[in-house]
Amino acid sequence: MKTLLVTIAAATLLAVLVSAGTAGRGLDWMDSTPVHWASGGGTVEYAGALNTHAFIAQIDADGNVKGQADFQLRYIDTTIHAEVNCLAVVGNDAWIGGTITRSSNPAAVGLGLDILFRVQDNGEDDAPPADMTSQLMWGAVPPCNTTPPLGLIQWTNGNVQVKPVWRHRDRTAE
Repeated sequence: MKTLLVTIAAATLLAVLVSAGTAGRGLDWMDSTPVHWASGGGTVEYAGALNTHAFIAQIDADGNVKGQADFQLRYIDTTIHAEVNCLAVVGNDAWIGGTITRSSNPAAVGLGLDILFRVQDNGEDDAPPADMTSQLMWGAVPPCNTTPPLGLIQWTNGNVQVKPVWRHRDRTAE
């Protein structure tokens, strides 16, 4: 039952993240055709606490990146929001970078700091290996497009998708 509640909470957080970030804009934030897309959410244990990550990011053929990420970092009692500005995809791995735009505890995690994390999509079934993520880094972080070797840990509960996007519906024909 606890696993179900955590899954529902993570899915709700991701839905709020996407709807809050796109409210009033429809799909305008995805105007150009993305060539890679990464999204996910769930819980992961590190630093002695069960932390929640939720994110969505895209990159188009011109290198333009858009997206958002939210983190509930229970080990420091802080919730942050970041605007994603970097996405690098290699196979089923994605490195995601951005800038913190909201923090419930600016003394611990300040506004304007850069973030970086890595995720790995290992498929949609329950068979091992499970999807993976890294611990969130902030401050003086390397650019995500350098694909630094961030250590991966298994999601406690959650899902990651790292996908190439082949077609995007043409909204101008509506």
